Amino acid sequence: MDAWAKRSDGNWLETDGPSPWKLLNVGIMEIAPNFSYLNTRRSFAAYKLHLEFCTLGGPSNNGIYLQCRYETKILETYGSLTANPTAQFSNCTDKSANPGIRCARPVYEWQTMDIEFHPAKFDPAGKKTADAWVTEYLNGTLCYDHQKLGPLLLNAARYGEAATGPIMLQNHGMPAQFRNIWLVELHD
Repeated sequence: MDAWAKRSDGNWLETDGPSPWKLLNVGIMEIAPNFSYLNTRRSFAAYKLHLEFCTLGGPSNNGIYLQCRYETKILETYGSLTANPTAQFSNCTDKSANPGIRCARPVYEWQTMDIEFHPAKFDPAGKKTADAWVTEYLNGTLCYDHQKLGPLLLNAARYGEAATGPIMLQNHGMPAQFRNIWLVELHD
């Protein structure tokens, strides 16, 4: 838990004290009620991120925010053909880019998410020269392949794009658990 902190309520990019989430004795982080977000204490540029998660009920609306800006959803939608799918980047891609793949597992089953993220690039004057992009697998199934991210929508839009940023775990609803989280920084 030393790598994580409570996200500030006033600024998504800042932290505000130690993590209030529970660390279970088997190395599992569990969302603490009434504390919806955790940020990494460090910021990152390009990386490969692996994590495992388990939804503990439904409906759920959790997520992983890359750089606290680009959200991939963790929803409890197993068996639904109409609800938004887990692993969808809905706040930073056009609806036509949605994977349309439904490979989420039922509640109480562990799932894996593997993400390769590359941030937007900027010239020395701060002008953007390349878009952020992502390749993402959910439970071993390719959901996005070198998918351009942006423009940012909703609340994340106020932070604009950047070369680095923390990772944020979100909770909006039923609790979830996370385990086996690791990150390998990339140099591109």
